[in-house]
Amino acid sequence: MNFRQLELLRTMLHLGSVSGTAKALHVSQPAVSKSLSQIEADLGIPLFHRSNGRLMATSQAQALLPELERIVGDIAGLHDLADTMRDGQAGCIAIAAAPTVAGTLIPTAIAKFRHRYPNVRFKVMAGSTSETVGRVARNEAELGVAQPSSGDVSVKTVELCQRPVMCVIPHTHRLSRLRQIRPADLAAEALIGFGTDSPTGAQVADVFRREGFSYRLAVETNQSMVACALVSSGIGVALVDSFLTLEKTFRHVMYRPFVPRIDLHVQIMMSATRPLSPLAEAFQKELALIAAQLKGMPGTT
Repeated sequence: MNFRQLELLRTMLHLGSVSGTAKALHVSQPAVSKSLSQIEADLGIPLFHRSNGRLMATSQAQALLPELERIVGDIAGLHDLADTMRDGQAGCIAIAAAPTVAGTLIPTAIAKFRHRYPNVRFKVMAGSTSETVGRVARNEAELGVAQPSSGDVSVKTVELCQRPVMCVIPHTHRLSRLRQIRPADLAAEALIGFGTDSPTGAQVADVFRREGFSYRLAVETNQSMVACALVSSGIGVALVDSFLTLEKTFRHVMYRPFVPRIDLHVQIMMSATRPLSPLAEAFQKELALIAAQLKGMPGTT
């Protein structure tokens, strides 16, 4: 199988449509059907069956998808690395990141980096920690930035920074008179925060239990930016990570430290088997410089 066939099969498994695959790859529908038949014959296992006139993936085909993603990612990464090595000034850096850092640390680092390397392209993919680890493991992303995870042995990590959980409240809220917020202060509030299936939510819920209170959410969200927008709209108060600079993004809200203090760690993730390209290595250093500037933000002791 050649790369084009691998890409075609991967696209078909994702889209589940011959016409959609043809449109995505800019080929004809007969060409897609013919290629799929050739791939099936080459592999010697059934990949698709017809149902109501449509091609449907078999369980064997779906089982191939993770390895297919890895191979396609490897080949795409090889091309990107070759672009980078050609002159050391151009290429593509693919980054997977948790939503908060994808919307704060990453844009700041990219803006500064492109002043020195204006011809470098970036691909930024926001997702959960597990999605970030998976993208790095499959070589879809050269760098990952997220909270620690048990992860994958093919992914290595280095700590980037840490920030505390903070309480976000409206300027006029009764809690604004307090210098710090405890679980007891939030017992009667409409609370906005992360679910207990997330690393942050699990840590917050554990603190509430140890303080003798239930962690009951009025609104559950998986993004700090959304939580802050809800606070700004007057829906309640929120417990979030403190990577956002709220005062520049949302009016009429403020930070207050949450105690007992919960520190959230953020790591840079990379392949344990594939070395970073020179550009990705330089961007990693840029990220570290940006992260160091967090020491001047609210919540630093």
